[in-house]
Amino acid sequence: MEGWSKASALTVRLTLCALLLCLGMGCTHRQKEGIGIIGGGADEPTAIYVTEDSAFLASQGLRLTQQMRQLANDSGYVTHAVHAGKIKDLVKDIGKQKYDHPQKIFRITHLHMNMAKALLSQSGATKPLIADRIVRSIPTLLNAQGGADYLAATSLLFAEDAFLYHGLKEYTLYLYLYDGNYQSMVLYRPAKQHIVLANASIVAHERLKGLTTTSDVRQFFAEVLDMPEVEVQEKLPAE
Repeated sequence: MEGWSKASALTVRLTLCALLLCLGMGCTHRQKEGIGIIGGGADEPTAIYVTEDSAFLASQGLRLTQQMRQLANDSGYVTHAVHAGKIKDLVKDIGKQKYDHPQKIFRITHLHMNMAKALLSQSGATKPLIADRIVRSIPTLLNAQGGADYLAATSLLFAEDAFLYHGLKEYTLYLYLYDGNYQSMVLYRPAKQHIVLANASIVAHERLKGLTTTSDVRQFFAEVLDMPEVEVQEKLPAE
């Protein structure tokens, strides 16, 4: 896709409106400077940590990405959750890719969507709720541009977690780029009392495969998501 076309803008607007409606409904891991507190089960937050390690969020994102791959490779889950053959094939294809060693990791902040500013300016008491839903919709907006099958396949594989982290001041997105058709996005949301909520998604978008620099990522967010104000930092892949 070349540039921010009118068709692309319309697609994002329509998808965003639908997401704002639907989002309203409904193993411990050793770190150098982290202290594990709780290890949860499969349907609970997997772990809670107190940490200020700057590499902690990057490593947590890798762990959540591996959880999504495990879901894609769980034949029982896929058989139970998917009936359409094409969607099932996409889920299996996602599971075949390796996610251990990303080629690039980018940390992205200032996630403000231009087209939503007018909406947020009139939202009053609901402004924080709407802003939260807009940022959470980023992976879905991207997958929707690939079609309904990609959107359905990736929506089956999301992962989430919650932990204590003292260094997060704003919504922060980690983008993991791989040598393959599928990438990973992990959104970290600060809550009260230093709690951080993490939401991970597999993302399939053709233009993501060509991103190599922070400038590339800024251009992508400006043109594809109408987010020209993002700040981007490259993080070193975890060893």
